[in-house]
Amino acid sequence: NYSMQTSVTATPVSQQHPFMKPIVSFFYKWEKETPNSVYLRQPVGDNWTEYTWGEVGNQVRRMVSVLKAMNLPPLSNIGLVSKNCAHWIMADLAILMTGHVSVPFYPTLTDDKIKEVLDHSGCQVLFIGKLDSWKTMKAGIGSHIRGITLPESPAEEAGYEKWNDLIAKNTPSQESHIPKLQDLCTIIYTSGTTGTPKGVMNTFFTMASAVKSALPILKIGSVTDKFFSYLPLCHIAE
Repeated sequence: NYSMQTSVTATPVSQQHPFMKPIVSFFYKWEKETPNSVYLRQPVGDNWTEYTWGEVGNQVRRMVSVLKAMNLPPLSNIGLVSKNCAHWIMADLAILMTGHVSVPFYPTLTDDKIKEVLDHSGCQVLFIGKLDSWKTMKAGIGSHIRGITLPESPAEEAGYEKWNDLIAKNTPSQESHIPKLQDLCTIIYTSGTTGTPKGVMNTFFTMASAVKSALPILKIGSVTDKFFSYLPLCHIAE
């Protein structure tokens, strides 16, 4: 047995670590500096759809306007369930750029499991994207949940609001919200294979710290580097 005395500092995280920035700051940088460069490439059958930084910014900022109009309390939890796709990234950015918390869920969840994490996280809004198991999931999404379907989502048949319709009716937000490093960024749920899923709370600092530590190991960082999204995007490693 042992005891340890620790001191608590009131110094803001941003002052303790001036080299760290919230991840959305880097999106703003490339959106402004290289708007015509390709950011995301989405395979559709045998073809690819490319989205530039400017095009992503336009769609995301329109969705920011949609979320702002909901007048949710600051740092509200907003859910996201989908297989990996370009619009997963866009939805995630829209949540963070509105000052809310992104709560992604595994796209393989059954109805009882999606209900469990939706109830636990208190999400009132849910982005629903590409899913193989929509028929076994939809019963777990309560009628009080405001659903927004991403393009090519099978959940469109449920009558939820559609991403493309919403961004067509809204103008892009001109605000570039920069959260504090100590603000909550995302809640990553465990898979639930060993019991009730647990939500791991990650701040913008923990996310930035992980990226900064990984860059020299992965040896990436050039503007010409490409990343192939393979692990589930709701997994912290991805």
